[in-house]
Amino acid sequence: MEKYCFLAAALVFVFGFLGCNQVKSERGSKDSSRAGLSPIRIGEIGSMSGPDASFGQSTHRGILMAVEEVNAHGGIHGRKLELITLDDQGKPGEAVVGATQLITHQKVQAILGEVASTLSIAMAPIAQKYK
Repeated sequence: MEKYCFLAAALVFVFGFLGCNQVKSERGSKDSSRAGLSPIRIGEIGSMSGPDASFGQSTHRGILMAVEEVNAHGGIHGRKLELITLDDQGKPGEAVVGATQLITHQKVQAILGEVASTLSIAMAPIAQKYK
């Protein structure tokens, strides 16, 4: 539970620091759209399948809990969080494709993941390229 509280606090800090951006979870995004505020879109890339699926699925559940908690407290500056999750299957090439898709097509403001450092390192040049 302490791990989830830390994750929630980290999300609140990061998005509070960004100020102008917010994301909704798969639940609760309708509230911000009714108020005329667009949600803050957050991307998540994880090993939802493949040999490291237990790590990816556990991380996904923790991220969902944090996003839901932020949204339950009104979001960030009144904007809900929207979480878009992609499965990289534990493969560096899929992680790169996922990061590119989240940034260029889904227009996320931030990317969470990957739990495995080799996959995060593979995605880093994409994140740096698009800032």
